[in-house]
Amino acid sequence: MLKLRAALTGSAPAGVNYRFALTYQSEELRQKWVASPIHQKVWPTIENTLTTKNYAVCYSMSVRRLTMKKLLLAVVLIVPMSARAPLAQRIVHTDPAKYRPSKAVHEGAGQLDYMPLFDT
Repeated sequence: MLKLRAALTGSAPAGVNYRFALTYQSEELRQKWVASPIHQKVWPTIENTLTTKNYAVCYSMSVRRLTMKKLLLAVVLIVPMSARAPLAQRIVHTDPAKYRPSKAVHEGAGQLDYMPLFDT
């Protein structure tokens, strides 16, 4: 049982505050569980705790690790090709005039003069 704390992007479905998630190694094993006598016995008890019987049932399938590695490799190779500007224009150099002093960082270890070096 998962409690929805926040929708980080987009909006959460209306009226949703909990999600009940079950994970199976395969669809065949899920169907075997649904047809089992113990499921027939316990599911009505679980369902009776819900405020409404009008709930969505979602089916997801896990993506194999190799497929995710291929996807990540593709993203890593494609993203640099879509860079906004030539590399020379995206390199940021330190400039002490742009340092932002931060007092008492790391539990009072002293002042830190900071400047982000990220392309913005």
